Amino acid sequence: MQKSLLVFGGNGYLGSHICKYAVSQGINVISVSRSGNPKKVEAWQNRVQYVKGNASDPSTYEHFLPHVNGVIHCIAVLFDSNFPRTWASKYEGSYEQMNRDTALKVCETLGQQNFVYISAERGMFFAPRYISTKREVEAYLEKNRERINGCVLRPGYMYSEAEKQKKIAGTFFNLTWKSDAVLKTLRLGKLSEMFVPPRSMHVDDTAKVAVLAALRPEFIGTTLGIEDIERTALKYSGVE
Repeated sequence: MQKSLLVFGGNGYLGSHICKYAVSQGINVISVSRSGNPKKVEAWQNRVQYVKGNASDPSTYEHFLPHVNGVIHCIAVLFDSNFPRTWASKYEGSYEQMNRDTALKVCETLGQQNFVYISAERGMFFAPRYISTKREVEAYLEKNRERINGCVLRPGYMYSEAEKQKKIAGTFFNLTWKSDAVLKTLRLGKLSEMFVPPRSMHVDDTAKVAVLAALRPEFIGTTLGIEDIERTALKYSGVE
């Protein structure tokens, strides 16, 4: 029987790579986003069912859930609607809404499907709520692990081979990453987590492991960081 996935945020950067890898493995993919269809359609996207919906409104997607094997949540904003006015309290488009509450609402509707939440390895000193809202979802999944078949991925800065500017930025992040060990040796781990960006990694590794985790039982209850994701991507040749 053909496996199926429901991807929230399938039009985004990581989401599109997730959908692309999934269809390459013969998986039926339903992408839910507020925009519905992507602006530019490549050949592989003709095999994705794009649905206009809202993760905060289960009525727009809950009818798909009984027919899918796994659910992947990759909705997130790097700079929210209140940035840089961190004292502001606009909810629409905030970290609280996008990074946290959309995921929590999806979790409320889940049955026995595997659920993969795309978190992050580290946050940013100028926007602490970016990572704190993601960690709140992680804590929720841990608290409800008896009910939710959850898996958390914590990728770093992601790039693809075709993106020269992203690769250059990734090289810079990798250089600064070397200071991480020094700060930890000096027992300044918290300072490092706030000011040292995560090292870079290929976006396809995260996409592949997200699909694997959404379909395979051995990933339930796990949290995978950068090295774990890369190691897992090498270990598995495909989803079977």
